[in-house]
Amino acid sequence: MWSHENQELLAEFCIAAGLSAQQSVLLKTGALLCDGVPVSLVQAEDDKTALRVFVQFGEMPVQVAAAAMRRLLEVNLLLPATHSPRLGIDPVNGKVLFAYQLRAPSPASLRDSVRFAVAEALRWQQDFYLDACEARP
Repeated sequence: MWSHENQELLAEFCIAAGLSAQQSVLLKTGALLCDGVPVSLVQAEDDKTALRVFVQFGEMPVQVAAAAMRRLLEVNLLLPATHSPRLGIDPVNGKVLFAYQLRAPSPASLRDSVRFAVAEALRWQQDFYLDACEARP
């Protein structure tokens, strides 16, 4: 599943991120929990030095689904285009996902990007990127 280089990268990432206890599961499944947020790492098929990162933001709020979906589409439009991060809905479980790719990351850059994405997931869970007026059903 993982190239030798990516196995070393992920081992060092786990140490740098304080996630050493999850290293064996990460190497077997590509999955880990960071601050309670599910994160999946996948080696890119077209570039073995690249990693695809999937961060589960959570359930789409039923009471404000239309406004929250609109905001996700607005955010997607503002993200840069080349190898752009994307927000979307997981076709398997219906949860909101943030996906992006890192080319040849260092353990520290992978740690920092995952921390940033997890912080965004936790923020999204608070207000779904909606202001107070939009958040009312």
